Amino acid sequence: MEDIWTNIARRIAGESGPSDQEKTEAWFNNNKKNKAVYDRLVRLWNVVPSASPGLPFLYRKVRTRILHADRAVYRKYLFLRISGIAAMFLLFIALSFFAWHYFTDSLPVSEYEAFNTIIVPKGNRSQIVLPDSTKVWLNNDTRLEFPQKFRTASREVKLTGEAYFEVKHDSRRPFFVVVENSRIKVLGTRFSVSAYPDDPVIETSLIEGKVVFETNYKSDGDTSYELKPGFKLDYNKSKEQLSQGFVSPSFYDYWKNGVYSFKNEDLESLARKIYRIYNTRLVFENDYLKHKTYTGTLSINDNIFTFMETIKRITVEPIDYDYDYAKNTIYLKMKRQ
Repeated sequence: MEDIWTNIARRIAGESGPSDQEKTEAWFNNNKKNKAVYDRLVRLWNVVPSASPGLPFLYRKVRTRILHADRAVYRKYLFLRISGIAAMFLLFIALSFFAWHYFTDSLPVSEYEAFNTIIVPKGNRSQIVLPDSTKVWLNNDTRLEFPQKFRTASREVKLTGEAYFEVKHDSRRPFFVVVENSRIKVLGTRFSVSAYPDDPVIETSLIEGKVVFETNYKSDGDTSYELKPGFKLDYNKSKEQLSQGFVSPSFYDYWKNGVYSFKNEDLESLARKIYRIYNTRLVFENDYLKHKTYTGTLSINDNIFTFMETIKRITVEPIDYDYDYAKNTIYLKMKRQ
């Protein structure tokens, strides 16, 4: 039992390897309640308020209590590996979060402007509800910032990564999602945004309602584009160009069931998704492999080796790969005849 908590700590902290992933998946399948416990720990890990005037004091207070704990316990944990430290940090974050809420709820509003920051590490997903009852699903390697309460005439959040929103309708207060130098304006709708810093494109997909994509909204050279349901909008950041396409029919499978479907997608693009889902880098032997396209499905519940073996089977030219456990990296190459 002690080993499984170590594996869980590694997975939540984004430090788990294939062996840890397999053990954790087996623990999930053993009992439905186990997955519920894990999801709760992930939420505690991810819901971390960002800096505010009252927060550093609370962190110091919790840290002081931990340091004054029984020295025998401290010596016992001193020899744990980094996964054990991650587990302790998870507990620390949970205690700090609840302490922060307990103390700041009693402070006058004028004394602070409280913001929350949720960080979802690679290999994880999370679901939250914002103060206005808007539901948000957060994908791997994603950061979302939002106020503890929406007190102004508009509701604004800041996203780095990928998320799916079901926005609570409020005609008096529009909802804004800020992504880099652009933002999306909505009143009440269902849509997703993919805005990773290392991706060349910001992608907005609309299922229901209406959104307006605004580029460079803080400058005089801004451009606005209204998106209709069933369509997606790609904004090329370097070229500052907009292009429109259809939303993938597998949209809900991906967000609700964790199954990502792709059609004629090149392996370089898939490699970025693999890194976020499995926390494993894919390195190419040559550029030719980057541009090979594939069609299929990718489940977040499958391990990385299931995906790689599938790629091997469906590729016309023989390919092979080596896995470096120390670096958590896969080297993809053409198979020598």
